[in-house]
Amino acid sequence: STTYYVEAVTVSGGATTPRKAVAITVNPLPTTPTVSLTQPTCTVATGTISITNPTGSGMTYSINGSTYTNTTGVFTSVASGTYNVTAKNANGCISAVTGVTINAQPLTPAKPTLGSLAQPTCSIATGTFSITNYNAAYTYTASPATGVSFSGASVTAPAGTYTITAISGACSSVASDNVTI
Repeated sequence: STTYYVEAVTVSGGATTPRKAVAITVNPLPTTPTVSLTQPTCTVATGTISITNPTGSGMTYSINGSTYTNTTGVFTSVASGTYNVTAKNANGCISAVTGVTINAQPLTPAKPTLGSLAQPTCSIATGTFSITNYNAAYTYTASPATGVSFSGASVTAPAGTYTITAISGACSSVASDNVTI
């Protein structure tokens, strides 16, 4: 707290009142929030914002700058978008903003559909089939994988029964229906 002195001067007569000491207390702002994020996954469409600092008695938190009802510092089921995280202390003082972004949910590839089956012949020991909904942005895997090769949408494999899975980042499709060569 700091002490200031106040006195009043009358305009018409120039009279002054005696100086009076006034103590001023400036309440400190909460520190700018430190935040950890949990981003959406292939199976969960929303994220979580967790405030790790400042914490303590009397603190409330907001991710929109106006609603300070959260006392835990954990916001769950947060839709994708940009958020301004702030903390408010018991004195009503609001921290500076920490801007955060919850990403959109990663896309899970569609189940591969298979077609154009060509069986092995007397002169060619492998068969081929195509991925009819092929997407060059995905990686494809076969199960079982031994002897299987991919060239774009075309798959070459020895005799056997196979399924194909599409992968995009950390997200995998469900396996295709079986194809038998």
